[in-house]
Amino acid sequence: SLRMLLDTIAEAVVVLESTGMIRGCNAQAQRLIGATHDEMVGRLMLDFIPESEQAYLLSVWGRMLAGDTGIEKPVFGMPHPDGHVE
Repeated sequence: SLRMLLDTIAEAVVVLESTGMIRGCNAQAQRLIGATHDEMVGRLMLDFIPESEQAYLLSVWGRMLAGDTGIEKPVFGMPHPDGHVE
């Protein structure tokens, strides 16, 4: 299954629809975000991104949807429910 395949990848992976809705994620993404698979799937990725980083993410997302292949992997801190940022 897609979920089993994603869990073999060492980096955090979140699979998104073009709307930004999460369709799947791996165990590393769950650990990084501090949410379970069921808590993430069906929600918008922006729900898990700090407000200070949302404009950046939306800019990168727009470029990706437009077919820009020269985009580096977005990097930003992820706040956990307990307040620490990883």
